[in-house]
Amino acid sequence: CFFRGPFKMAEIQVIGGGFSGLSAAYFFMNAGHRVRIVETGERIGGLLETLQTPYGPVETAANALIANSIVEKTASDLGIPLSPALKTARRRFILRDKKLQRWPLRAISSLRLLGIALPLRIIGRSPLLPRPRESVRSWGERTIGREATDYLLGPALAGIYASDLDQLSANLTLAKFFRRSKKVKLPRGRLRGSVAPIKGMGAWAPAFRRSLELNQCSFASEAVAGLPTIVALPPPAASKFLAGRAPALEAELKKITMLPIVTVTAFFSPETSSVPGFGCLFPKREGYRALGVLANDRIFPNRSMDSLAETWLFGGALDSDILRLSDREILDLLIEERTKMHGVRPRLLHSKVTRWEGAIPHYDIHLENALENLATMEFREGNFRLFGNYR
Repeated sequence: CFFRGPFKMAEIQVIGGGFSGLSAAYFFMNAGHRVRIVETGERIGGLLETLQTPYGPVETAANALIANSIVEKTASDLGIPLSPALKTARRRFILRDKKLQRWPLRAISSLRLLGIALPLRIIGRSPLLPRPRESVRSWGERTIGREATDYLLGPALAGIYASDLDQLSANLTLAKFFRRSKKVKLPRGRLRGSVAPIKGMGAWAPAFRRSLELNQCSFASEAVAGLPTIVALPPPAASKFLAGRAPALEAELKKITMLPIVTVTAFFSPETSSVPGFGCLFPKREGYRALGVLANDRIFPNRSMDSLAETWLFGGALDSDILRLSDREILDLLIEERTKMHGVRPRLLHSKVTRWEGAIPHYDIHLENALENLATMEFREGNFRLFGNYR
């Protein structure tokens, strides 16, 4: 349990009605706690929302979760039917030399990776553990080489963390793959890879709420002093909430930077050329402003109606100026880059631009330092525990 002593089975207060807060409340409820959820906004769900259009659904944030036994059981208990990914979603691409490539490395770099991978099966992964405060750029160039760093590691991590290799913390993003862990692995579920509710990711929030309310959990707009409290808010909002309540946590959370993200879900005429798989990532050297594109209708069924559906990702650590562009300017940029990618100008049927000024935390060295400090502070701050996608 997050709490000790007399609080072990007390009422728990969760601050924040986004996906993190609702899921935390749900699991505390299942563990036998009475739960009070505090949300001051007009709607629950946080960034997650599924908008319906005449051409297909639009996800305002994440489009899927990675399947495991907990995701599947939670969805089943909540009455949410999950859709497995299509077979076409197994094909993922990186753009190199104006071509979609499933493996973008030359022979020499591929052999170097093979030479690293084979001995690891014998000696283990620990020799590749990142050093403290090491950037992904530094780790990549000293282990897998510059080409693999620029054309494989770089675009893959940019598509997840929206950051630059020179700023990303190797410990936060890579260490989990090389650390010898004694943690029990989650049993695999029936499904593999990406999964999503058939009706879209927006289905999670109302289903969580129904289950919580049926089990006598309450929703409120103001926090109550003295209750054990899970703060499930983004760092800026968590810092604001903790002002005057937990000054040390407040100060440390202020050091965490949030990155701007702009997504554009676009529907094109069905004869338009498209990515024949999950999507495509753009290495920085290829000269695209977009970080990548998801081929929505190649990932899950029923994501488009008589059209092709894509979501383009812009912004991140190196492109905060994207927020200054109008929707029209962003669409013009998308059409320009898509035309360069496929060689044919597409016919746009419908689009939705979604802007998040602070969508995700920046997984940089500052966050690495902050998380170390928060880990030592948290149990000295009484009733408060932090929960979110930055930990």
